[in-house]
Amino acid sequence: MDEDSTQRDELFERRLIKNQQEIDRIFDKIEEIDRNLELLRISFEGPDAKSIGSTHGNLYDWGGYEWDAWKKQKG
Repeated sequence: MDEDSTQRDELFERRLIKNQQEIDRIFDKIEEIDRNLELLRISFEGPDAKSIGSTHGNLYDWGGYEWDAWKKQKG
């Protein structure tokens, strides 16, 4: 194999590795979103020991809090 071909192969291999790392990161993020959606679903089922709402307020309360905090930070 000539030098140009070897360099192209190495570049291609690095791109494959980089793309695989990005794919892995995306799948990790999807898993995190799935976990958060499951927690959200549980919180809407009703206030009990498993519910986010029973210990940390409901989604509406948190939404207002986060919006106010964001406005203060930007303000």
